[in-house]
Amino acid sequence: MNVTIPLVNNPAPHNQSKTNRYGGVYKSKRELAYITELETAINELHIQERYTEQYLTVCYTFGIKPPKSWSIKKTNQALNGTIMPTNKNVGDVDNIVKSTQDVLMRTNIIDDDSNIVNLSATKIYSPEPFVQIEVQQYEPEPITRTL
Repeated sequence: MNVTIPLVNNPAPHNQSKTNRYGGVYKSKRELAYITELETAINELHIQERYTEQYLTVCYTFGIKPPKSWSIKKTNQALNGTIMPTNKNVGDVDNIVKSTQDVLMRTNIIDDDSNIVNLSATKIYSPEPFVQIEVQQYEPEPITRTL
């Protein structure tokens, strides 16, 4: 499966630091909006692939729209790859992956994220937000060791 999903809002990270008074973890409004938007888009695409009980390779590319407050020069630098999305408002790439994998499990594309044995993720600036998801069965390469 290789799919690119355009988004209205930037991908949002999974946030584990917010708890209610009973100790339960809850999701931020930004994360809930991202999860809902991504889940709806995946369901509308009617993706038939299901990956269950197998080793998986997953590659993510997250397109982040630059802030509107940036100058034209800084925005162009971001879109050209001179500036990368590393500020705190964007979120850590591993936390964005967590929220995205939650959606892949909720939509039954992958059975369990523990089956992912090879993973790559990239954050880039783009004119419009998107997430590209590539899932395939893991094909191990022979390991040669020298002593």
